[in-house]
Amino acid sequence: MTTKQRLISFLAYLKISQGKFEKKVGLSTGFVNNVGDSIRTASLDKIKSVYPELNTAWLLTCLLYTSPSPRDMRRS
Repeated sequence: MTTKQRLISFLAYLKISQGKFEKKVGLSTGFVNNVGDSIRTASLDKIKSVYPELNTAWLLTCLLYTSPSPRDMRRS
């Protein structure tokens, strides 16, 4: 699963659109569609400030979990 797929999975869990997420976090339109293998620190900081429940290690690496679930997406 890619970083983009994990981010989209998190948005599905939140039941919000990509556009709503981008606007709420203060990211550019299309950010989610253009996410590559990594996310810039500044963008990640914005995401963490609005969604502190998101486990950013899971988002960036998926090393902690093999299949994301709402519980996996939350910090321990």
